[in-house]
Amino acid sequence: MSPIANVTTFFTASTSRGILSKHSAQMYGEGTRVQRILAVYGTGDVFAFSTGRYRRFFDHVKQHWGERAKIVEIADGGHFWLDGRAMKCLLEEVEAFIEA
Repeated sequence: MSPIANVTTFFTASTSRGILSKHSAQMYGEGTRVQRILAVYGTGDVFAFSTGRYRRFFDHVKQHWGERAKIVEIADGGHFWLDGRAMKCLLEEVEAFIEA
C-alpha cells in the first residue's frame, strides 16, 4: 500500500507499517521526504470512531513521530464538510501548518 493510501486508511488497515506507525517514523526519519505531519479531528464527528480511540491512536503517533507530528483536536467539531465551524478550524490549522 502506498504511503498516501496508508494515511487514508490508518484505522481500517494494519497500522504496524502504516504511514503513522513507529516503523514509518523510523523509516522516514529526519532528512527524508516526510518532514512533518498534521492530523486534525473533531470530537463530534458522526462518521468517526470514538474520540478516545483517536486520542489513544494519536498518543502513539506523537510518541513515534515526536515534534514532527502536530495533532489537533477540535472540541465538539463535527465532520468537516458538514460542520462549518469545524471546517473553519481545519482550514486555519492547515494554513498555519503550511506557513510554519
